[in-house]
Amino acid sequence: MKLDLDYRDFQPANWPGVTVRIRPLETPAFQRLLKYVNLSQDDDGKMALGRSTVEFMNDNELLIVAKEIIPTHVESVSGLEIRAHGKTNDAGIDDVLKYAHTLPLVIEIIAQLLRISLLTETDVKN
Repeated sequence: MKLDLDYRDFQPANWPGVTVRIRPLETPAFQRLLKYVNLSQDDDGKMALGRSTVEFMNDNELLIVAKEIIPTHVESVSGLEIRAHGKTNDAGIDDVLKYAHTLPLVIEIIAQLLRISLLTETDVKN
């Protein structure tokens, strides 16, 4: 069995042109996030978050934990520009974690980090 723990590209569904380079969570980070996330399976058998984006956005404790965990598991963000203070810049992960407008992206990153950190039947067969 071979586990791939390297960084890989992730294109969030509702963020066209945005690519986030992520890697699977380390055990302590995985366990910390699971305290705040209710994982379930959707109709296609994929892991899904058990709360709505709005519920997550209102969870201040989850966002504090995310700010500690995400930067160590996200290598880069590309394809996202943020205009603030009269300047337009390419967004980094710190920008994504800073602004309310990108909270839905933070939630998508959390969900994907959890998904790629779970062993699937296919992983076990390989």
